[in-house]
Amino acid sequence: MKPNNCFFSANQPLGVWILGFLCACLFVLSGASQAADPADSGSKPTQQGENRMNPSTVIATVNDEPVTVGDVNQEMSMMLSRMSSQPLPPQAIEQLRPQLEPQAFNQIVLKIELKSYADANGVSVPDASLDHEIDQVQSQFPNKEMFEQALSQQGMTMDALKDQIERQMLVSSAVDHYLGTLPDPSEDTLKTYYDEHLDDYASDETVAASHILIGFDQGDTDEAKAAKKEEAEEIRKELVGGADFATLAKEHSSCPSKEKGGSLGEFGKGQMVPPFEEAAFALEPGEISDVVETQFGYHVIKVSEHNTGETPSFEEAKDDVKKAVNEEKLEDWFQGLIADAKIEKN
Repeated sequence: MKPNNCFFSANQPLGVWILGFLCACLFVLSGASQAADPADSGSKPTQQGENRMNPSTVIATVNDEPVTVGDVNQEMSMMLSRMSSQPLPPQAIEQLRPQLEPQAFNQIVLKIELKSYADANGVSVPDASLDHEIDQVQSQFPNKEMFEQALSQQGMTMDALKDQIERQMLVSSAVDHYLGTLPDPSEDTLKTYYDEHLDDYASDETVAASHILIGFDQGDTDEAKAAKKEEAEEIRKELVGGADFATLAKEHSSCPSKEKGGSLGEFGKGQMVPPFEEAAFALEPGEISDVVETQFGYHVIKVSEHNTGETPSFEEAKDDVKKAVNEEKLEDWFQGLIADAKIEKN
């Protein structure tokens, strides 16, 4: 479970989007609002920039099919929706753009190639399945008027949405068809993969923790920081003396987690900034940490659960191993499809 807090490590992997076309098309409506608005950037775009940001500008053809700026932005919107449940500010989107644009373009190429594969192999989407999927999307809105308003805000028509959903379903069906053509991996193949990726099957060490943050403010002097550290030390003394953690968190913490009594939920290594992580994973359940300093301020941490990782046997992990072996084959196929595509960039 991903905790909801104010100081996650930003080093989250971005190279995980190759399977992103399987994402529900609801993101087209609920997530596309995260696409960067050039007007929010604070500077006037150049003529070249205006062309780049014009949704109708064709930036490439893939197998003779035009790909526009709008297509790439829409793909980015779905990626951003999976990265964050909250809309990102335009500045953050622009910082991510150099990393996300090539991945978004590759996903578009992949979708086009998968559609060609589907057509060549007689793969289609039954009308009943398409209608059901559209009904599922509409059911996410309180009423028909709000659904139509969402369509209008994204500059889409019902026919365009239906076409997009059908394409998503078609590429998903194409993948299912391809997977059905793969022979079952041998026992030796599975065992070799398991032995070579043993660490992947070990459950991660995790802790469930709460904290109280006495946060730094911009421009804090050394004296101000010293006073905040003293405040954190006093809070720790109260906790060691038996005070209720949740109550003190609500009274003193400057992290939004205070609304949950300071609870950050369960998290693994690599998700928090290093000083916080080191302190949290050194604690046993029920223990209170010393005052911990990070770039965000001074923390007092309490761990409620500490789960050490365990490694399943080959037999226990066999189904997951088979899935991983097939996913590697699938990714190799994807990369081959992208490499084989006829791409002409403008």
